[in-house]
Parts: sequence; structure tokens; C-alpha cells
Amino acid sequence: MQKKFNIYRSSAGSGKTFTLTKEYLKLVLATPASPSFKADYFKHILAVTFTHDAANEMKDRIVNSLYRIANLCDNEEDSLLFAILAELQEEYPEKHFTRKTLQERAEKVFAKLLHNYSDFAVSTIDSFNNRIVQSFTRDMGLPYNYMIELEQDEVLEQATKLLLEEAGEKGNRDLTNILVDFALRQVDEEKSWNIEKLLQEFGTNVFQEAKKPLIAQLEKLTKKDFIEIKNDLSEYKNAVEKEIKDLAAQGMRAIQNTGFEEKDFFQGSKGLYGFFKKYSQEIDGKFFIEFANSYVKKTIESDDAWESGDLKKKKLTIPETLKMRLREIFSKLDRLKGKYKSNYLIIINLIPYIYLLATINELDKKLKKLMSEKNKVHISDFNHKINQIVEKEPIPYIYERIGERFKHILIDEFQDTSQMQWHNLIPLISNSLGFDFPNMLVGDAKQAIYRWRSGNADLIVSLPYVPTAAPNSPVAENAEIFQWHFNAKNLDRNFRSKAQIIEFNNELFEHIANQYGREFPALKDYYEGVRQKVDEKKQGGHVQVSFLSKDKDYDEATFEECLSIVKDLVENKGYTYRDIAILVRTNTKASKLAEKFLEQKIQVISSESLLLTYSPKVNFIVSFLRIMTQPLNPSAKADLLYFLYDHFNNELGANLPFDDNTHLAISEVCNSFKFKDFASFIKTNFKTPINFKTLQYLSIYEIAEDLIRTFQLNFDSKQQIYLQKLLDVMLDYGLRNSNNLPDFLEYWEMQKSKISITSPETGNAIRIMTIHKSKGLQFPVVILPYADWETTPKHGEKLWLSWENTIAPKLKTVILPVKKELLETEFAEEYQKEIQATFIDAINLLYVALTRPEEKLYVLGKESNKSKDGKPSSVQELLNVYVESCPTPALPEGEGVETPFAEGERQNGQVYILKNDDSPKSSQKDNKVADTYELSYFLSTECRDKIRMRRDDKKVKIHLQHEVKGEYNIDIQGLYDARKQGLLIHHAFERVKYKTDIGRAVQKLVNEGYITEEEKEGIEVKMHQIIALPEIQAFYEPQEGRRIFNEKELVVKVESNSFLSDNTQKKEEKVLRPDRIIVDNELITIIDYKTGIEKIQEHTRQVNEYAKALLAIDTFKDFEIQQFIVYTEELRIVKV
Repeated sequence: MQKKFNIYRSSAGSGKTFTLTKEYLKLVLATPASPSFKADYFKHILAVTFTHDAANEMKDRIVNSLYRIANLCDNEEDSLLFAILAELQEEYPEKHFTRKTLQERAEKVFAKLLHNYSDFAVSTIDSFNNRIVQSFTRDMGLPYNYMIELEQDEVLEQATKLLLEEAGEKGNRDLTNILVDFALRQVDEEKSWNIEKLLQEFGTNVFQEAKKPLIAQLEKLTKKDFIEIKNDLSEYKNAVEKEIKDLAAQGMRAIQNTGFEEKDFFQGSKGLYGFFKKYSQEIDGKFFIEFANSYVKKTIESDDAWESGDLKKKKLTIPETLKMRLREIFSKLDRLKGKYKSNYLIIINLIPYIYLLATINELDKKLKKLMSEKNKVHISDFNHKINQIVEKEPIPYIYERIGERFKHILIDEFQDTSQMQWHNLIPLISNSLGFDFPNMLVGDAKQAIYRWRSGNADLIVSLPYVPTAAPNSPVAENAEIFQWHFNAKNLDRNFRSKAQIIEFNNELFEHIANQYGREFPALKDYYEGVRQKVDEKKQGGHVQVSFLSKDKDYDEATFEECLSIVKDLVENKGYTYRDIAILVRTNTKASKLAEKFLEQKIQVISSESLLLTYSPKVNFIVSFLRIMTQPLNPSAKADLLYFLYDHFNNELGANLPFDDNTHLAISEVCNSFKFKDFASFIKTNFKTPINFKTLQYLSIYEIAEDLIRTFQLNFDSKQQIYLQKLLDVMLDYGLRNSNNLPDFLEYWEMQKSKISITSPETGNAIRIMTIHKSKGLQFPVVILPYADWETTPKHGEKLWLSWENTIAPKLKTVILPVKKELLETEFAEEYQKEIQATFIDAINLLYVALTRPEEKLYVLGKESNKSKDGKPSSVQELLNVYVESCPTPALPEGEGVETPFAEGERQNGQVYILKNDDSPKSSQKDNKVADTYELSYFLSTECRDKIRMRRDDKKVKIHLQHEVKGEYNIDIQGLYDARKQGLLIHHAFERVKYKTDIGRAVQKLVNEGYITEEEKEGIEVKMHQIIALPEIQAFYEPQEGRRIFNEKELVVKVESNSFLSDNTQKKEEKVLRPDRIIVDNELITIIDYKTGIEKIQEHTRQVNEYAKALLAIDTFKDFEIQQFIVYTEELRIVKV
């Protein structure tokens, strides 16, 4: 039987992406689950990865490969097609695949895929889960039409605020005490006093997969319950201590009753006497950990080590009865130690953290209430919802339809899969294997660096078994088929690095696995088969490890060494800055190095430089928005003005005066309570008028784009990507939420440390990033400074555990610090697992970093003393041990040497050139840059010149030609028609009674979005020209007794085409609407505006109809009447 569950263990640089693409294309071209070829077979393949970037990269690779294969010339070679053809001929010999067949099929699949792209199921695990959940919303107890919440910081902030608002209120004393305890504990751990921020940081535990069920065990507990639990634990602790102290006190009384003193006993205070004295007075964890020292044990276990030297000189002895009594009490104390040790050690470590459990419980409740009120579901809940069904049902109904559709499951980066995610996918894979369809997992336990995000690399190590599944559970039953189909494959050739770099990594990690595998058994499992084969075409490779002296500032020495290496590479080895990557453990270290390089005028791309807040222009726009909501904010106004001076002088060449008087002027205007002074300052000094009232009518996006144009922010090519990203963020926020400025600014404050641009592919700059960010990438040169992270848990690290106990039975979940004394408790196994996992995390991080380079690798640590127990507590100690263990470490002149630094300065430090390759940059491969078109400036135009939509729903009454069409909303097409026919001017005249009203009427058009400020003057001029025509000029001047009616409706009865029952013609109502009626004493004047071509006969009939209707009104029947037709485009009057 051919095994169909292929497990690829892919070490660094081994062609994982190539393999994934190859296996996917084999499925779509061979269609193994279909008797005949189907071009849409891709609909039956589900490929799952863990980031959107990885999913998009996989899609691009598949589509491009299909296109390339389909369009290959007959004699053109392609390694991917060659591999696919060879493997398909071996796996399906009966189908007789040929190159031509595969190319024809690739062409058909490519066309079908493009036309059915939504069925191209390559997605993240979260996207897949969302599809499942949406299909079974009701079954999973989710709200109808729920919204997905992707961000956790925002909801955490809101929940934290709700929690803090309740603190201190009457009736919330318990909550107040809990939060006070929380704050005090943070101070004890040397953390910030900012309780809101600390609560938000701690609240992230709510979203972690492994902690969700533990927090769920607390949800029924009230604040009073936690107080009672703490009291129960304290009572138990006090009772144990009292029992032990009372027993030890009996020993002291027995000694005192016989008249003996401390000086009479062997070793005095250090011996048995001191033992009873100490424990009769105070009990703590040391009693259970240390108990009795060697002096005490020697006394108890022998007969000749009881008396002190002085007592022996006096030839006096301790009576046998006292010895027997003390031995008896000692034995009882030893039994008490065994009886209470585990619970006591748990309790003394747990009591200080009860506040944490109470706090997380209350925070969790607030979060659930908040999400329910907003009809939202956090994306982290999806796995849990699906898992609740999967763990209970042998054939989960939620997968019935999907199982029929997907015949093959492919999972990428399997080492980053969480236990719950894996359990949720097992039924699908099991179902597919049951039909004998191929499935595939790809991963590498050595590159598992996301345990903090619930990634569990033990899953891939333990395959084909699933030890995380409960015995006899549906998941365990589904997983049994894995053993039948399991087919392990090892991608063991490195195509990325040069030979000597591969050899170094082989030697180093084999050494680590052998040296520490006994203490950490899982390490050997992770690093089994770590040795990689080299690409014979890539010989050479440089590896240098430096340990910087402890005598100099570590940060300074590290930067100087990095700078020295960079200069040597660029000036002497032919490398460019963009060939070099500097990898660090934390963003803080990255920021420090980036700042130092920028001071040396060396361009860098770092996580900080990619943040939008790195752009001064972005900060200017945000400051401007802040001023619009806080007009009296002096700090924001000062930031804005200083930016403008710098921008106008250094970028626009304005040469504005900037001296001490300028600082005084800025200070004065920023502290002024008159906002108009600020606006006037900008207009006067920068010749840039700003209409703040007009900006208030615009969306956030439109305000930003208006500022970009107004202040000419769009001419710096390096800033374009930041401005575009900001506009994208604003547009997305406006569409998803609202255009409320204060809300957006609050959102910005929460998210500004996360919103970043995509790393640009062009530009000659050093890349500085964290090791986590570098995963999956490769660089010609890698420098790894600060190779000194710890291999043991950090101070303050905590374990979340489930605890069944009789002391406080309501409490099912505990938080305990990671301390060695946990080895003496029932949680010893969990402690050991955490120590092992932490060590492996550190080694995996080192592996990822050291496998990024192609040609040269430089590692920088600092000199360190050997640990007392011989066990390295940091990576630098581990590297030191390895280097010293190398049989022939390549050292210049065979000794430790001085390391060269910039500007001739030298600093003592050990430099080990483990693999020497002083050759310049390889010419066979250069960084390939895609064809790009670089815009010289950011394109931004006034959108209101193109499209204008009304801001309200008020109806606009307009005449079209000679008929009254009723009420219309001006849409886009109508707006263009209005421009053509002059209907906007016609619309403005509705609001004009007298000549002085024209300005206000035209401004109304601006406010409603029909015209721009630039068009305003032209329309005003036109209107003044119209009313200046001699025939009608007088009718726009005020006059005593004059009454004016604009757009006044006249309802008249007219004969229709239908008849009544008595054969008389039926009357119906008709609405007439003259443009302007002026009533002066007994004279009526009708003025009607026409915007189109002259149609004298029709227009005359129309105004005569108006006159007839007016004269039919009793009030006007004896009035004189005159009519004028005004052709606005031609400025011509026709008197009827």
C-alpha cells in the first residue's frame, strides 16, 4: 500500500517553498481523486499556513509556476517541471504522463484558476476557521451577523477602563482591594505604577489558547470567593506552620528541661540545637527544601556527634533519654515535611498571586460583556468554538460539507501549529486518508520560535502519534489512521548557504544536542537529523565569533564592532549595505543600533524606521488633526509650527527667518487662547491660508489629503510610502468605524506602535530586524550582535496550572512563579517541562539566526565567566563552551587577538575565525530587484474637482428644459449636466431675493459640495452679470412694499384625457413653479431663468401659463402683469 500522509521535515534553506509548490502542482495536474482530468481540481485542495504574507506568497508561487510551465518552449529546461514529471511517472505509471500532457493541463488549470480565484483555497488557519464558523453560527452559540474583532489591544483597553471605572465606587470594595493588590504586586516586581497599562498587558492572557480553559475554570467565582479562597489558603499555611513550630518547640523544651545549652551541642547554632531553635520560631519554604543540614543529620544518625568539644573535654554526655526524645521529634518533623511539603510550597507561592487570578477573571467578564454588547467575536475564539465540537464527535457535523469538498489537506509551518488547531484539522485529514487521498505537512521543529503564541513543535516531533489527544477520544480515534499512512521525508540539502557556514551549523548544533541532550531529552528529538548536505556549487563561507571585553560599555563596543565589520564588507569586499542584515533579539536593541548607524550617515531599514510614526510628515498631519479637536493644545501647535519651518526652509527652499525671535513668536501664539491667532500665524508666515471651518466638513481621509496638497508634503519621494499608508489607514478606519476625529486619534494612539509600511525592496540600506522577523528570509551577510540571551526562564516568569485540591476546592486554576522549589511539589513535571522548553526556545532562536546567511556570518557576544554548576545560563556561555571545545579553532596567530574598531581605536576581545573565507562578494548572485517605476512625488488631486456629493439628504428642486420634472437629488451624472446647462446658477438664484444675497447663496453651494472655493468667484461674477441686465436690474433691489416669491408652487386645475360618468371631462391638478415672482403694489413681474438654448415659442407659452394662473387668483385678478425670460448663458432678456 502506498502511504499517503507525507511529513516533510524541512531544515533551513532546504527548499521548503519549492517542495510545497511542487506537491500542490502534482495534485492539480494529476487529479488523483478524479478518474479523469478536471481543470478546476484546485477546488478540492486546502492549503493552510499561518500568516497572510505566507499565504499570498504561496498563491503567487503556484500561479506563476503554472503560467511558466504552460508557456515553456519545447527545448527549455525547468527544474520544477522536471521534478513533477519524474515523480508523477513514478507514482502514477498507469497514467503515462508526458511533458506535453503536463503543459497542456497547466494551461487549462491556469485559465480556470484565474476565472475562479475565490475557490483557490490557500489561506491562513484563522481565515479557514472563520469560514467554518460562519456556516454554523447558530450551532456555535454566536450572535447573528457578528463582526470579527482582529485587534486585542483595543478591546482590552476598553475592558480595562470599564474595570477601573468601577473601582472605588460604593459597593465595589472587593474589586478595589483586588486592584490595589494588583498594583502593589507590580511594584514589588519592579514594574510600573501605571495600572491601566499593566492590566492591559496582563489581559493578553485571556486570548492565549492554552490559558483559555484555565481562565474558564474561574468564571463562576465572584470577588468574594477569591477573598475566601485567600483566607482558606492562609489558614492552611498558618496551621501547618503552627504544627511544625509547636513540635520543634517541644524539642527546645526537652533540651532546656535537662539544663543543656547551645554551647553544649555539636556545632551549636549550626547543629541540632540551632535546628530546633530555628523551627520553633519561624517556618518558611526552607524547612521543606533544606530541612536539616549535614551537621544535624550527622548528629541524628550517630551516637558520637552530639556533644560539643567543650562538653567532651568536661567528660560530660547528652543523656540517652534526651537523644531518643530529640530523635523522635526530628522524625515527626521529617514526616510532617513529607506530608505538607507539596501543598505548603504551592500555597506560599500562590497566595501572592491570588490577586492575578481575581483580576484576570474580572477582566475576562468585562471583555465578554463588551464583545456581546458590540455583537463582536474575537478571532481567537474560533479555534475554541470548533474544538468544543471536534473533541466530542467522531464525525464532526461542521466538517461534513467541507470534507466532501476538500480531498487533500496541505499544512505549512506545522511547527507553529497549536494543539487546538491541530486537533481541529485531524478529522479532515483522517477523512481524506480514509479515501486514500494524499495529504502533506511541512515543518521543522528546530525553527519553532513561537511557543509564546501557543505554537507546539512537540506535535511534529511526535508524529505519527498524537499524545495530546485524550485516550479513546474522537480525536485519538481519528488519528489512528496516521500510523498506517505515515511517510516521513527529510529535506536535508541546504541550497541557501555556502558550504563552510553549513558545516559550522552542523557541528555547533550536533555539539549542543549531544552535550545537553541528556538533561533535556526533547532537544535530541528536535535536532535529530540536524546535519545538512551542502550544495557542491557553493564552496567557501566565512564564520567569525567575537566575545567583546567586559571592560568596555557593552552597547558601545557592540556597535563599534558592527560598524567595523560593515565598513570592511563595503569598502574591501564589494558588498552593498542592502546585502547586510543585522539580527537582534529585541526591538529595543534594533532601535539602538539603527540610531547609531543613522548618526554615521548610514541608511538602515528597521522595524522602527518602518513605523508610520518615523515619518515627520505623518506626525505633522496627526498633530494637525489633534489641533482640530483640541484648539488650545500648545504642544501640538508647537510641533506643527516647528515642522513647518523645517519643511519650508529645508525642503521647499523658502528661506524663512528662524532665530530667537521666531521661538518667542511660536511660544506666544501657541499659548494664546485665541485660535484665530494660530491660523493667522500660518497664513502670514507660510503664505498658506487654512480654512478650518471648511476642513470640518471633510472626512478624515480628505483632511489629510488636503493637508498634503496645501503644505506641499508630496514632493519627497522617501516619504511617499508613509503618506500613502497613512491615507490607507484613514480610509479603512472611516469605512469600518466613523469619521469622528477624536475617535480616530484615540485609535491612532493605541495602534501607532504597530502600524508600519512594508519593507521597501529598493534602496541601499542595512536591514536591522529581530530574529523572529527574519524567519523565512536570507541575506548575503548576517551580523548577530547581542548573542547573549538567557537559556533559563526570565525573572517573574509564571506557570498557569490546573489544581485539584481540598484546601480551597473552588479554586481549580493557579498561577505560580517558575522556581526550582516547584520540583518538590506535585507540579515538578510541569516545572521540568518549562525549563526544557525555555532552553529549546533559546537554541531554536539561535538556529534560526545562524541559518539566515548565504556567504558570511558574524556573531558577537561578550566575555563571560563559566557558570558554577557547569550549565550555561545564556547563549554566549554556550557558544563559549563550544568554541573552546573545537579541536582546532582558527585564531589569528593562534592566540586571542585584539579586535579592530573604527577610527583606529582598539578594544581587547577574543575573536574566533571558525571558518575562514576572505573572498569578496560572490558575483554569481546579486540581489534581484523587480522592475519598478518610481514616482518623483506623491500624486494628490482635489477630488471635489471630479466628484462632489451632497452632505445631506435635502432635496433640490430643479427645472430641466421647459418642463417641471419635480424633485431630484443631483447625482454624479446630474452634476455634470448641471455644469453644462448652468443649473447650479439656477439653483443658487432660488436663495437670492436681493443683490446682496448672491454671496451667501454661492457659499451655500460650496458648503453642500456642489462647487469648490476656486469656482465660487466665477459663479458670483456670472450671477452679478445676469442681474445687472438693464431690463431686470431694478427687480433685485429692495423697495418698500415689495414681495418676492422664489420657486413658489401654483396649483391649477386642467382638463385631462379621461372622462367622468356624466361624460364631462375630468379635471386634474397641475403644479407650476415660476422661478421668481415680484409683487409691487398692483404690478406682478415674472422672471424665469433658462439655461439651455433659446426656444422662444415654448418658453413664452410656459411663462404665459404662469401669468394666467396668477391672474386666476382672486387677490391678483385686477393686477397688471409683465414677464421676462432670462437666458443666463447668453446674458439676453426676452420680454413677453
